[in-house]
Amino acid sequence: MTIAPPAAVAPIHTAFARFVSRTAASPQNGLVYHSALLASAERAEGNSCVDLSVHATRPALPGDDGEFVFPPLPEWQTRLLASGVCAAPDQPAHGYAVTPLVLDGPRLYLRRYFDAERRLAAAIQARVSTPPPAHLAASAPLFRTLFPQASAGLDWQAVAAVAALRSLLVFVTGGPGTGKTTVAARLLALLLDRDPTLDVAVAAPTGRAAARLTEAIGAAVQRERLSSLVEGQLPTTGNTLHRLLGYRPWDERFVHHAGNPMPHDVVIVDEASMVDVLMMDALFAALRPSARLIVLGDPDQLASVDTGYVLGDVA
Repeated sequence: MTIAPPAAVAPIHTAFARFVSRTAASPQNGLVYHSALLASAERAEGNSCVDLSVHATRPALPGDDGEFVFPPLPEWQTRLLASGVCAAPDQPAHGYAVTPLVLDGPRLYLRRYFDAERRLAAAIQARVSTPPPAHLAASAPLFRTLFPQASAGLDWQAVAAVAALRSLLVFVTGGPGTGKTTVAARLLALLLDRDPTLDVAVAAPTGRAAARLTEAIGAAVQRERLSSLVEGQLPTTGNTLHRLLGYRPWDERFVHHAGNPMPHDVVIVDEASMVDVLMMDALFAALRPSARLIVLGDPDQLASVDTGYVLGDVA
């Protein structure tokens, strides 16, 4: 694991480390400060946690209190958990309800990202284990029409479609030209054939990507001659994920969340490699329990705009 080089240790990381160290019940002779500095700098590199075993017995990032060498891993873990600002999962330390750091084995997290990853993992498990409504079962004759090559051998597009029809969640991955958007268009035809009243939304991390997705689905509908199946039922504009969730910049919250879910029955998200863990967590939280999520992306393309690599980890 590569951490930020010394020149990249920004003032915000040192300020965070000083804050955590000041609030610690036991600062552990600089260990809390340098551990928090390391975790903050690692997050800036796009990683939601830092593997302490990589850094044990090695010099710490340069801080503002001189040179420091991290202790062996077992000692490091013990001292952090005794500091009052770091807890093991589900085990608050020294009476604190919430600690800024979480230690899960050798992995040190900032609390916000640990909680987001845990919620997201639980949401993914819940969706893949929940069967979709029975009335949305696909029409077998229409499926054979849309995927004629499936009867002659292995058709990965048909496999992706079957997975999507049997679950409320599917990740469709592949490089450019592999047919991800075509699969999405055919899926919409299958779903809308059974229930023309479905509310469908399409979104992407950026406005340009959202517009491209809408255009690509429309082109696929024309190319695959699906107009009669989806006519008038496809969204004509795409949304950024922030707009889809109703981002409120004045308090950095979303209009749609678990307590006020989005109204959509089907949500398609493209360019998912760019979606960071906090945004993906917010997206899953804002879905209705019965909503279907179709995630498209290429794990080898654009990296997430913030911390985490959700598509790559799932794919």
